[in-house]
Amino acid sequence: MTYSIVAFDAAATQWGVAVASKAMCVGAHVPWGAGGIGAVATQAYHDLRYGAEGLGALRRGRTAEEVVGELTVDDPESVFRQLGVVDASGRAATFTGAQCTPWAGGRHGDSWAVQGNILAGPHVVEAVAAAYGEAIGTFAERLVTALLAGDAAGGDRRGRQSAAVKVWASPLDRERERLDVELFLRIDDAELPVHDLQRLVRQAIAEPDRLGS
Repeated sequence: MTYSIVAFDAAATQWGVAVASKAMCVGAHVPWGAGGIGAVATQAYHDLRYGAEGLGALRRGRTAEEVVGELTVDDPESVFRQLGVVDASGRAATFTGAQCTPWAGGRHGDSWAVQGNILAGPHVVEAVAAAYGEAIGTFAERLVTALLAGDAAGGDRRGRQSAAVKVWASPLDRERERLDVELFLRIDDAELPVHDLQRLVRQAIAEPDRLGS
């Protein structure tokens, strides 16, 4: 019921997750990350443990592929889950359980992984991947441009409801891993959530002083 992209931008030294779904508040559950560590998207029959323990494994120096293996190997319900991971060096991996609701699948390339389930078809994942590779702008803008391409390709075949983008940069306080969230914007319930998310990202870039408390 969700499609997402997890990526690393070497030029900006940032890690990010962008996600859209026909489910409310997708940004509250799918994206996990830490500056200098990596990022994780846990979705489908998602398990929040995948986010927390996935980051723990990345902190221990595991590669993205190793993290996927560690999380899924002893989980009997992994056949219903999806996972995207990018590690500190930008290595990426994606996982789709054999019993995820179709269409379900993913692709990964140089510093990015795209995955989705209950989609209009494989062309949704392909559109997200292609758009990310061709997009211009800031890292957050490129992530949302990729989501928009997936939306235009049919996205979640049940419809639209929520979307989010979260970006982490190398933290200023590495000991406590604080101040690493560069941007976190959510649309929790809307008719065109990805379009609304793009508007907020553009506004945040144009008016950065409006972010925060």
